[in-house]
Amino acid sequence: MSLMPIKFRVADLILRNAGISSQEILNLLKEEYPLDRGVNVRNIDSYLLSLKAVGLIDLTHVALAKDGALQQCYKITEYGAKRMHCLR
Repeated sequence: MSLMPIKFRVADLILRNAGISSQEILNLLKEEYPLDRGVNVRNIDSYLLSLKAVGLIDLTHVALAKDGALQQCYKITEYGAKRMHCLR
């Protein structure tokens, strides 16, 4: 089975689930890529920052979770949606 690169899958998850949080993205990716050591908090945060920096995604909500962690939610931008459809 051929899986798409993780960074593209992050953008794809945001495209399909507006308002998804970084923790939800991490949990879904851990299920899809169970043996990939690259699926961790640091790398997912890095992917999200780079996708935001190039204008593919935007923050929709930021809150402090009960455990004190920062919870950030994302949506795809119009530009990001166009770029993702070009890849399909």
